[in-house]
Amino acid sequence: MNLNVVLRHELHALINRASADQLFTALHSPQSPIRDRFIKFLALSYADWLSTQNDIDDDDIKKEWKHALRMQPNGFAFNMINNQGDDYKADKSSADKPYTTSASLDTSEPNKSANLNGNHPSNVVVSNALGNGAGDSGMNGLNGNSHQLQLNEKMPMEGFKRLYTESEGELSQKLKQIITNDQHYNELIKSISPTDYNQSIMNDPDNNLLDQITGSNDTGSDKSNDISTPISIEQENMRKYFELLSADQQQLLKSKLPLLSDITTLDKRNEILIKKLQLCATTFDFLTTNPLELKGIEKKKQMLTEILEYIARYSWYNEQILERCIKTISGNLFRALPRSGKNPDVEDEPFEDPAWAHLQLIYDLTLRLVINTDVDKKTMKKYLEGEFVDNVIELFASEDPREREYLKTILHRIYGRFMPLRALIRQSIANCCYRTIYEQYTVNFDYHDDIIDYNNALIHNNGDYELDKTTFKYDNPNAIQKKVLKRMDKRYYQNSIRNENGIAEFLEIFCSIIHGFSIPVKKEHKDFLRNVLVPLHKCRKLEKFHEQLVACCVQFVFKDPSVAPVILGGLLKFWPIQSPTKEEMFIAEVVNVVNAMINHKNGFSWPENREICLSVIDTLVECMKSHHHSVAERALLVWGEDAIEILIDLDKKTIWPKIVEAFLDNKNHWNESLRECNEEAMDVFKVRDPQTFNRIREEYERKQKQTMSTAGGPSQQNQNSQNDAARQEAQQRRMEKWKKIKAMAQQKNASK
Repeated sequence: MNLNVVLRHELHALINRASADQLFTALHSPQSPIRDRFIKFLALSYADWLSTQNDIDDDDIKKEWKHALRMQPNGFAFNMINNQGDDYKADKSSADKPYTTSASLDTSEPNKSANLNGNHPSNVVVSNALGNGAGDSGMNGLNGNSHQLQLNEKMPMEGFKRLYTESEGELSQKLKQIITNDQHYNELIKSISPTDYNQSIMNDPDNNLLDQITGSNDTGSDKSNDISTPISIEQENMRKYFELLSADQQQLLKSKLPLLSDITTLDKRNEILIKKLQLCATTFDFLTTNPLELKGIEKKKQMLTEILEYIARYSWYNEQILERCIKTISGNLFRALPRSGKNPDVEDEPFEDPAWAHLQLIYDLTLRLVINTDVDKKTMKKYLEGEFVDNVIELFASEDPREREYLKTILHRIYGRFMPLRALIRQSIANCCYRTIYEQYTVNFDYHDDIIDYNNALIHNNGDYELDKTTFKYDNPNAIQKKVLKRMDKRYYQNSIRNENGIAEFLEIFCSIIHGFSIPVKKEHKDFLRNVLVPLHKCRKLEKFHEQLVACCVQFVFKDPSVAPVILGGLLKFWPIQSPTKEEMFIAEVVNVVNAMINHKNGFSWPENREICLSVIDTLVECMKSHHHSVAERALLVWGEDAIEILIDLDKKTIWPKIVEAFLDNKNHWNESLRECNEEAMDVFKVRDPQTFNRIREEYERKQKQTMSTAGGPSQQNQNSQNDAARQEAQQRRMEKWKKIKAMAQQKNASK
């Protein structure tokens, strides 16, 4: 993707997360990502446009661009390195003269004007709107009667510096140097957001400065007497920051609760603990630039740390505190999960949630509650069952692997300690797996299927409107009142598809659950295998959880070998013909399942499993002859496995001819390295039973000679003609199908 497009998207995302005051501050901060991307975007946009203008003089472009932006003679007011060049003759027309307001003219302060305009003498004074709030009148004064400045320098574009380069690192370095070395910018930063005052606010544990800003300590009479008391610019800015906070965030900032360890009475300690838990239910934006919100984030972190230490060291349990803990946990954890916006297949670094500093403490609190033996099980079950457990399972879709690890530990502890919740947890996990398996195929529907969409219980209007089939015509879809149906946006469905995150953790939990199954395995567990674990093999991103899925299937076979045909049948049903990578994974899983089935402690019954085993052998033989060399090589290595050797020796008369013929066919494979691997595997295979191997090879060579001798006969000609007729018929069917698809597409376009 073009770097300019990337910057535009990043800039758009950053602006959407910020308020007006936050944007104002961020655009004047050298460490701000918004300012950095904004200047890069402008520079790259100008560079891209300039590269396409071959017939226009570069100096003219600079002059026109400068006039369009109403820039001062010194450009961006950055202290640039002056470049040498030819003298520039200024045009006397009004188009080359920058404008200013009549309200800003002041002949009594020429020195101040010179300082603000790059040390060029003029009669203009630019008021510091950021310092005294007088900028509105200055902007309103821009009109047709405004005075014009004369350009007194020879080269008004002298010092103009291009801000684009091929190297992204070099561009960032140049931008940072230009911004941080600018005198006017540094003065602006000092006047708007002085770091000393911000630091004093952050390091004020008693909130004395915050009380002065918000006036929380003032009585009614004091306020009436101090109305005219002036406040500093810093205090006014901080008051605006405070007003941007929510009521809960303001309450947390202004709270002055004692430490739990300093309270002697138990009732008072529990009361303060409940208040702190209530305050900790407040959430914050960790991408904010608001200094007061940053202070609130730090204060909440200190509260959570104190609560965790208290719960770990003291006896605290009562139902009121437990209820408050559950509400605090729910308020922090059950949220809209953030998305990284990156392609996980390309990015190596995992996504990290910005709010992890708080989330980790909340997860520690949850885990302590679950494993605490002082908490009554029945009381705890009342707060966990239902919505709480369902929401915990939904959080497994998080992109942060640290969060998924905590969730796996917590859910496993809940499953092991609270037996009545086990069926609920298994069903909720199954529902998440169903969404991962089937939504990717059913949600991305096309709006051309309007008939099916409208007749299926009408999910868009809750069934209040039914389709009148007598008046509906397929060639006129506009006959339906779509406003009545209230069709949902297709993008909503696409964004609601559950990804593969969390499936690996679910399978790890379930693998340990399978290990504890009693024998014989219950029917509901076998149904889970058939309906959930086997269909997971057809997911597009199987590689994310295939290792855990194989472990579950093998563990099932060790518990009950009668489920092996179900697993092998599912693998054959969902065999990935068009995906070599998945095909190699399937081959490895087949070997593991067969190994568990053959080496089971209760023995292996060939008559009961003969049919499925022959189907598996046929599939592996086809993989041997695959045109993809990796698949064929992986299939060749299968015949050296101990379990496979035992399996193929159970019926040599049926299985060996298929394998030997595949070995002989692979001598003509297009890949040279595969031919060498085939020779080695065939030599190893031949050693096991040379007589049988030689007999099959002689039979194979005799058939080949017969085929060559009859290749030019009339029977071969008849067969060729039949093959040509079949190809023509298949091509005709294909053309008819494409005509139907084209007609459907035209009909869809006409209905828009």
